[in-house]
Amino acid sequence: MRRAIAVLLVVAGLGLAAYGFSSVAAADSNAQVTITFTILPAEELMVTPSSIDFGDVVPETPTAATAVTVTARCNQTYELTYTATDFTSGSYTVPIQRLSYDGGTTPFSSSGTIATGLMGENVFNYQYVLQVTWDDYAASGYSGSVTYTLTPTP
Repeated sequence: MRRAIAVLLVVAGLGLAAYGFSSVAAADSNAQVTITFTILPAEELMVTPSSIDFGDVVPETPTAATAVTVTARCNQTYELTYTATDFTSGSYTVPIQRLSYDGGTTPFSSSGTIATGLMGENVFNYQYVLQVTWDDYAASGYSGSVTYTLTPTP
């Protein structure tokens, strides 16, 4: 019986050697995959709402509009600026300085910088308030614009 067990052990050992016992012991093989990609520059600028109607306004009475939200997205640093026009109706003009962007405290100028050196998504909320004076001529259909510009500064 001992001899049969010894023969079985020898046969088993030879079988393992023949069928890859050595490969099980040498399982230290490695393989690698290198992954590369490029992120392209991208930017997006959204302004909501896209139009505002103050309706009928009275001199020296601040008139508020719906809040304006400017959302800037950029995967580089950027500068956010604006340009603004005076309000006109035919030959009549109301200066842009009658419009404030922070609830009535700070008037717009014809241009300005909102932010520099930012990156990612940033949201700016403004409360436009219009206050005309007795010097502004009564006319209908005044219109003007504020244009926001996002410029990447890599």
